[in-house]
Parts: sequence; structure tokens; C-alpha cells
Amino acid sequence: MKKFMLTVLLGLSFWVCFVCFFFSRKYFLETFYQTTTNKAEDANFTGLHQHELDPGFKDKVVCLSVLKHSHNLNVTFPKIYDITSDYDVKNLSSKGCNHVIDTYDFEMDFKHITKEERDFPIAYSILAHQNAHQLMLLLSAIYAPQNVYCIHIDLKSTSMFEAVKETASCFSNVFLATKREDVVYAGFSRLQADINCMEDLVNIPVGLNNWTYLINLCGQDYPLQTNLEAVKMLTEFNGRNVIAGTDQLTWVTVQRTKWIYRVENYTNEDGKQERKMFQTKELKSAPPFNMTILKNLAYNVYTRRFLRWVIFESEKAKALLEWSRDTLTPDEHYWLMLDALEEAPGRSGRISWSSPAKYVKWKSLKNDCSGYWRHSSCVFGAGDVNQLIRSRSLFANKFDVKHDSLPITCLREHLDNKKRKERLEIQ
Repeated sequence: MKKFMLTVLLGLSFWVCFVCFFFSRKYFLETFYQTTTNKAEDANFTGLHQHELDPGFKDKVVCLSVLKHSHNLNVTFPKIYDITSDYDVKNLSSKGCNHVIDTYDFEMDFKHITKEERDFPIAYSILAHQNAHQLMLLLSAIYAPQNVYCIHIDLKSTSMFEAVKETASCFSNVFLATKREDVVYAGFSRLQADINCMEDLVNIPVGLNNWTYLINLCGQDYPLQTNLEAVKMLTEFNGRNVIAGTDQLTWVTVQRTKWIYRVENYTNEDGKQERKMFQTKELKSAPPFNMTILKNLAYNVYTRRFLRWVIFESEKAKALLEWSRDTLTPDEHYWLMLDALEEAPGRSGRISWSSPAKYVKWKSLKNDCSGYWRHSSCVFGAGDVNQLIRSRSLFANKFDVKHDSLPITCLREHLDNKKRKERLEIQ
């Protein structure tokens, strides 16, 4: 009888423990979503209050918990605020520039800018084609009053153009590209769009803005370092370009310049007409001036004198640009092929995939991705934040706030904390 009672008690204890564990785990996961005012500290991330980035913000999220547990939990994080439309972003600016500045928390005051930053303005070329809200989150995170920003909006993106035009007018150092392109994915128009913004930025008189480095971005990028950290890193480059790439070309890469490509219309799955790059059966001629075909990342760090040479001075650069018109993804060979020339100003003098400019998780390298894969690279989810804040790269790609807003939310909090620490050290 005693053995029977002992067995029953042990069985009941087991089920009680199981039920307690189940509900405690459920409660733990729910704490990711609950509003909280608790504060804690971590060796790599301190300050738990969530900065309100937009008027649709609903909950305050404990970003520290995401950082501590994101690799151990397989959960889908909910959206923490409603994604605003391009119309909503335009409507926001109609309420006044102060509303835009306060909503996205732009740093407008020079009093928090160090002399080192004031003396080293940075130029940015940003290409975007969708989601004005996410573009504003990027712009507000990298904004500093001494820097200068050119934004190219795809010619097809009418509503986004109208929204960004309104908000850009609030800032004297933010402007839209004077020439817009109808960008076709992997086509020449992608490279030309970047060059359009670069030309506008180079044409700014040095007396108005004496920037020495330009960083090109897309609307799905987000910074991993503060402006002061970026200045220190760019200073260490000592007047050299930082263009990541390789001379070891895969079979797929070779096809991009082996054949002639054309832009053609096609009907997508939704029955809509779109334009796409198609390979012809015509072989492509060799590059001009006996140049060696190389492969580079599309997003890099360029010196002002290099870009002036490329856009206005070099006959080789003009010839290569013309040759690249009917190639596939010319933005991924043009820059390194020019940087490799002996006469190129600020030439890096080496060819390497290693670059502090951009952190990307490539599927081909068997990386994990807590978000989803697009064009063989990871669109980050909450589970990737831990790795992102430990990266020494200037920026990361890609983000999608419509899929998961937590990565940008927590990275913004992380950057704001680092800025506060910088100010304390300066004082």
C-alpha cells in the first residue's frame, strides 16, 4: 500500500512539475511582448527602454532579452508597430518638419557632435524603391547635421518619391538625385542610379561640404556603428578606397560578362508587365584597354577624388561604363576593375573579400538565418541581432520591417546607448 501511495505521489509530482514548466515557459515567451519598465545591464548591451520610433508604436520591447535568448528560442516575434504606408509618411511631413524630426528622432543639434565628427563629414548615396518608412528609419539612424545625403528613388516608385520628397525638404543636407532611373534588377540602370547620386555629391562645392569619403547604401541597410565610430574607421583608411571583391570568378560570374544581355518586358505571376534582364546568344567583346574582369560587392567606401576621377576625368572609366551597358549586374564589376588600375586615385592596392563596409550573411557560406533568404542573402530576424551587434562592419544588409521589426528596433536602441556612452566619455 505504501509503495502504491508513493508511486501515485511521484506521478502527481511529475505532472505538477510539467504543468508548472509549461506555463512558466509560456510566461517567459510572453515577456518578449509585454510592456515593461524594468531595467537591467549587460556587458554588451545596456538600457532596456525602447525608443519610440514612429507614431504607430504599441509596445516597449525588452531588447536585452532578445539579445540574450534569440539563439536559444525558435519563436516568431510579432510586429511591434504597424508598418506605415508611403502615404502615411507623406502625411506625417504635412504636419510640420518638427513632427518628422521628433517621430524618427533625428539628431539635429551640433552640441552632441564632436569636433572630430564636424571636421570629417561623410557623404551617403542611398538607393531605394519601396517602403518610405523603413528608409526614414535608416536615414534617422545615420543622420548627422555635418554629413550630406543623396537619395535615389526608383522612377517606378511614385508614392515613395512623393513621400520622401516631402520629408527630405525638412533637412538642408538631404536631397533627391537630380536624375532618376527606372531601375531594372541586375541591369545597368542600377549602376547608373548610384552614379547619378555620386555625381550630385561630388558636384557639391568643397566650401559647402568638404566630405572625403562616400558610402553607398540601399534602403534595406542599417548601421551597426555610430557616426563617431564610422569617422574613426574611415580615418584609418588613410585616403584609400575600400572595395571588396575577388579575381577568382565562378562559372556563374563569368556568364555575366561573357554574353550580351537585354532588358525585355515579361508578364509576372500576377499578370503584370515588368522588365527583366535576359541573356542573348551574342558573345560579349573583351573589356576596353585590356582590363581584367573582377567581381566586387555593390556597396563600398569610396574617396571623393576617386569618384571625381571616375565620373569626370578618366577615359578608361567612361569606356568601361559604356562597355558595361549590356552586361549583367555591372555594379558588381565596375568599381573594382577601376580601383585596380595603377592610376586610380586612392586605389586600395589589394583585392580581398574582406571589407568593413557591409555585413551580409550569405546562404552559400552555410550561415544560419532567423529571418528568411532573399537573393541568397539573409533578411535578418530577431535571432540575428546578437551577431549583428558584435560585428565591426559599418552597415548590415538586409532588413525588412514588414517581416520583423525587432532587429532595427533593437539595433537603434543599441546605437543610442553607444552614443550616450560616447558623450559621457567626452565630458
